[in-house]
Amino acid sequence: MRKLSDVRLTQPVSESCPLFLRTAHARQEHRGGVSPFLKNHLYRLLISLKGVHQDPRYHPEGDALYHSLQVFELAYHSAADPALWAAALLHDIGKARHPTDHANRGAEELQGVLSPRIVWLIQHHLHLLQSPRRTRRWLHNTTQLRDLELLRKWDLQGRCPFATVMAPIDAINILLNQSAVLLPNCQLELEPQCFDWVC
Repeated sequence: MRKLSDVRLTQPVSESCPLFLRTAHARQEHRGGVSPFLKNHLYRLLISLKGVHQDPRYHPEGDALYHSLQVFELAYHSAADPALWAAALLHDIGKARHPTDHANRGAEELQGVLSPRIVWLIQHHLHLLQSPRRTRRWLHNTTQLRDLELLRKWDLQGRCPFATVMAPIDAINILLNQSAVLLPNCQLELEPQCFDWVC
């Protein structure tokens, strides 16, 4: 068994996995069980956060992977919604390659791979931090606001420097056991106006 510190990415995920290929593999997985491609792709995206350090004023836990696993465990133990678990685990994957625009870049990495609901949550997970009033007005009385509030709460709580977390592959396996809810075309539709607003 390989240790987490032995994992090396040989090429950037987006160059090795074009959107059309990711979409085709995700749909194939939906028809016939979890594909090794999807498992490997999500694992590589998550592992790419190892060693990505964050500002200690806001993230005393340091490493973005450690933070993401904490946020995932909080979601997993607090909610019975696998889409929220996925958004919690993968919300910061864009930080590995694009720290200044990580929400949009992370969402782009998952477009066509996971359900639009999960991609939307990842893309908008910073809205309650950056523009809380505007976001609350925009999403007033919607499930999207409730989901973002939960994700924001877990994001803030998942910053313990001494937390014990599960291994990344265990988190991925938990998600993939719920694959029917996580894949494209298997989710509740978002309201169309939710895609038009830019923070």
